[in-house]
Amino acid sequence: MTFLAAPPGESAISVLEHFTGNAWVTSGVGSADNIDIRRRSEQTAAATTARELADAVDAALTDLGATVTTQPPDRIVDLGAWGLKVDDFLLTRVMELVVHTDDLAVSLGLPTPPMPQTATEATIQLLSSLAAWRHGSLNVIRALARQERAPASISAL
Repeated sequence: MTFLAAPPGESAISVLEHFTGNAWVTSGVGSADNIDIRRRSEQTAAATTARELADAVDAALTDLGATVTTQPPDRIVDLGAWGLKVDDFLLTRVMELVVHTDDLAVSLGLPTPPMPQTATEATIQLLSSLAAWRHGSLNVIRALARQERAPASISAL
């Protein structure tokens, strides 16, 4: 909500440039960037209660319902060093929700809840594009179509 409430940015990059321009995408889970992301998340979690978190989520959903629908498609969301068009920004948030919903379910030993088809399709498309950038299109094609020629990993992140 903070980014959508802020003044618009002046220039945007593509959603792929947003990821390919961030070192954490290829640096691995043990990198300083990723350790810092987890540390900040743990500190935030430790500073709140389950009730406070639920209330904050409810308030954010209410605010987002009103804010997202009023955003013009050409609006640029300012992310500091660069910006994203509002649809690309929202795509990054959808991907994060899909991926981290699975992370949370797995960490709790629960089945991952079904996600809306539009969210999973958008996430698959984005992650496939990132995997192709990271490992090459042929490796992604082989991983999806020919198990015997597939590389060990085509992880997008």
